Amino acid sequence: QPPSPDPAGQPQADGRVTRTVLIPRTGAPWGRPLRADEFVEVIWTIDTGRQDEALKELKGEVGLRRARILRFCAEGNVQGGDPREEDLARVLGVSTRTIRSDIAYLRAQGCSLQTRGANLH
Repeated sequence: QPPSPDPAGQPQADGRVTRTVLIPRTGAPWGRPLRADEFVEVIWTIDTGRQDEALKELKGEVGLRRARILRFCAEGNVQGGDPREEDLARVLGVSTRTIRSDIAYLRAQGCSLQTRGANLH
């Protein structure tokens, strides 16, 4: 799996922090390891600044992480990619087990998100 080209994140003028990551492109084939040309470079908003601070105060760390998962999936999908659990876990600094648990929770709440491996509606 290719490494993320921008591991630290880049501060933006509006207070957001973005990070460029490589995730599988939408429609990449299943059943074999992905080739380098089956990834797409996307920009994820890692931190929205005040908005994320307010969300953390209201919902806590777990609520903020789940909101970020939704944001990363939406941003990735719009840019032609489907993030894997591993991609989300690496950027958020948690285990894939935590990501799976968060995705199951979001699904139970009626959230729709598309990841590589699961279309959750």
